[in-house]
Amino acid sequence: MANISKAERRKRETEKSILKVLEENQRDTKPNLHLVEQYMKLYSDLELINKKLTEKFSVALSQERRQILKTMTNILEYLGFASEKKNAAGKENEVPEL
Repeated sequence: MANISKAERRKRETEKSILKVLEENQRDTKPNLHLVEQYMKLYSDLELINKKLTEKFSVALSQERRQILKTMTNILEYLGFASEKKNAAGKENEVPEL
């Protein structure tokens, strides 16, 4: 078996952990699994853009990177991986139960 790179190992671990949480929360439906596939494609695109940006800065690439990150964040939020900051903000606006 060939050795895999650290970046590839990290990518596989990310996908595995997302799928595990979805399964635990019984949210591993076909549409959600499709979103995970899209997320992982964006993950690969982001790695490529980051590599290009380290070689030479480009405003267009930087804007594309920002858009990819925003899309990735939206996918994770849709799948139920809201950040702690957003969870805390949502709780502040909640009406407490009596």
